[in-house]
Amino acid sequence: MLNKFTSHYQHVVGNAYRFAMYAHAPSIEPIHILWGLVSETGSLAHEILRKAGLPPPSLPPHEEEGGKNAPSSVFALPITDTVKAVIKKSVLAASRYHHKYIGTEHLLLGLLNGRDASVERALQDHRITISALKKHVALVMRSTSRFPGLTQAISRDEMEDEEDETRAHSSRTKTPALDFFANELTSAAAQVRLDPVIGRTKEISRIIQILSRKTKNNPILLGDPGVGKTAIVEGLAKRIWEGAVPDPLLRKRIYSLDLTLLVAGTMYRGEFESRIKQVLDEVRADPNIILFIDEIHNIIGAGSASGSLDAANILKPALARGEIRCIGATTYEEYKQHLETDPALERRFQAVQVSEPSVDETVEILKGVKVSYETHHHVSVEDDALTAAAHLSAQYLPEKRLPDKAIDLVDEASAMKRISGSESPYLRELRMKESAYEAVKKEKEEAVKKENFPLALQKKEEERAIASTIADLHKNEQTRESSATRYGNVTREDIIHVLADITGIPLGRIEEEERGHLLNLETLLNERIIGQEEALHEVASFIRRSRAGLAGDTRPLGSFIFLGPSGVGKTETAKVLAEVVFRDPEAFIRFDMSEFSESFNISKLIGAPAGYVGYREGGKLTELVRRRPYSVILLDEIEKAHPDIFNLFLSILDDGFLADATGRRVNFRNTVIIMTSNIGLSLFNANASLGFSSADAKRGTAYEETKMRVLGELHERFRAEFLNRIDRIMVFRPLSAAALKAIAEQQLRQIHARLAKQSITLTWDKKAADLITKQSLSPNEGARKISRVLRQQVEDPVTDLLLNSKARAGSAIRLSVRKDAIAIVNSKK
Repeated sequence: MLNKFTSHYQHVVGNAYRFAMYAHAPSIEPIHILWGLVSETGSLAHEILRKAGLPPPSLPPHEEEGGKNAPSSVFALPITDTVKAVIKKSVLAASRYHHKYIGTEHLLLGLLNGRDASVERALQDHRITISALKKHVALVMRSTSRFPGLTQAISRDEMEDEEDETRAHSSRTKTPALDFFANELTSAAAQVRLDPVIGRTKEISRIIQILSRKTKNNPILLGDPGVGKTAIVEGLAKRIWEGAVPDPLLRKRIYSLDLTLLVAGTMYRGEFESRIKQVLDEVRADPNIILFIDEIHNIIGAGSASGSLDAANILKPALARGEIRCIGATTYEEYKQHLETDPALERRFQAVQVSEPSVDETVEILKGVKVSYETHHHVSVEDDALTAAAHLSAQYLPEKRLPDKAIDLVDEASAMKRISGSESPYLRELRMKESAYEAVKKEKEEAVKKENFPLALQKKEEERAIASTIADLHKNEQTRESSATRYGNVTREDIIHVLADITGIPLGRIEEEERGHLLNLETLLNERIIGQEEALHEVASFIRRSRAGLAGDTRPLGSFIFLGPSGVGKTETAKVLAEVVFRDPEAFIRFDMSEFSESFNISKLIGAPAGYVGYREGGKLTELVRRRPYSVILLDEIEKAHPDIFNLFLSILDDGFLADATGRRVNFRNTVIIMTSNIGLSLFNANASLGFSSADAKRGTAYEETKMRVLGELHERFRAEFLNRIDRIMVFRPLSAAALKAIAEQQLRQIHARLAKQSITLTWDKKAADLITKQSLSPNEGARKISRVLRQQVEDPVTDLLLNSKARAGSAIRLSVRKDAIAIVNSKK
């Protein structure tokens, strides 16, 4: 029995004797036990009392007078019955928590349960309540009782070696800490849960080669999130389990360590170190164990507190001596940030690069894992759906990585199919039968209580009948559950539907109407933009080639510079493109380049550099495109931006990517970049009449001459390396009188549509449209003056009619001309 008391426990009793001798006490009292506990540094009770705020007393050394006269036995002074009761309570506490040793924490709990007045007074003097202290001790006891292997490790350190060996051999498992803190990937149970790994032969072979080394046999997988680093380790585990590995790895076992669980519940210094020490001891003891730490950068700082080591520093010696084998996995960014800054840790690992698989490889991976998703969701996934998931995720989810994003699409599409068909009459009938069963059972019990046995027998038969029906329902449902096609097939259309929900792009319409839509792109643009047929044809032609894949896939869908007079539709064309090409008017990002006239304004676009306010918040351009990768980007009045700003766009126009201030790459390959400029505006203003000349030939010649001069100014203003990367440079024509009239009637129709929502009609005659056009003739303003004329001549008077209740639902408003002015006639229908 005495061997079960830890060395710390025995030291506490010895310290209590010395305190009693020093105080000339006739016997050892509970207060002496308390001073013995708080003075026993390194024990768990000492840590608890120290954190509670109880300082250790001044303990005389053995060589002092009180110590010299001390008898050899600690029991030379009598022990009071109260202390004996405290010791008994400590033994009972160890038994209650199933601990195989009796330590200082048990003695402290027994002391607190003893309710000794001197102990309570000593604690109260330091503002320590017994109830709070007992809660702390109980929490520690529950924590250690959850980890029986750890309590054995403590007892091995504090008890006799011979007793320790006996206990170790009688333990139920040789790896209690690993069994609790890690998951064995090579176990039969784990293999049932793991998906098969398709491909990755090169990476797995490289890992096997590194693991077979004599020293530094610790591979670390580096790759972007979602490329399958963890799956590669699971694939290695499956090969080991199947025996398809070289001799050095036969009978090896891979344990995936859970760092979060390892740290959880550690309150006092030394608890985390004790846990990880036992894990490492178990790995050292068995050369067949390979440790796998996912997100291995988390070991930096894990479990560290004041005066203690983190997991990385505890692992370093074992890794350096080759006592353990460890596989790590992390991203490039985390590796650079955490492991490269610690060369002593980095050199103990051998890097294995894990690249993103190609689309074709992803299709093969999906075919390999689809069975597990079919089984889980009770659906059948068609091969066309797998191909669509790989290709469409690569095209529409550039911020994620294959195969993860493709697997996500298959998983969510399967879940959607299952949910849409999950309304089951079986469930309703089962609930009704279960309710009836409970009611009959209750009636039977009531009949037995009233000794109405005939009724009880009747209810018993009813109960059996309902139970049989419930069993049949369960059996039929299990048969239905086993069918992989219970909820139908997951098709290509299901993948498209899920992807549309994720991206916000109506992909279903795009897939169905894409060809016809692209062929009619000019018509759709010309319906909205009037008088610029030539420029719109160029834009539409290039976007058609890009969407057909003939313009290359390493650049944006299109990059254009729009030149021309003010108010001819340059900015409006960009807005219409967002709505027509991407089917979303919100897919429009606009920057006024006059805000970027200084070189330091570049931080607004890509984010502030390290050390400045706003670092890691991202820039306006990169963040907006990252969140909405399918957009039209309008850079308005580019001539006002600082020349350094255009250096940013060289990589975008060439490669379709731009790195922000944090180094994160943003994909611009699905954007349309449009730049507008007022370069040459003075030339157009000087030839203001060319838009309204009655001579078409003269107007065309003047436009071509002006166009050449404007392009010359553009090349003088911007560097050739920038302009050569632009797909098309287009000079918009000045608006003719006919174009202005068409725009005026277009805007009148828009006013008519707004009034129609209030059940009011708006009509106009030809003279009214001609007068509005005539009043809007301003070469320097273009179509913008039409909006101002309509506001003054139509919208303001109609607003007065509405507010004065002269025009209401059912009214008819007609625009005509009287005395060279717009006349508004309001009448009832």
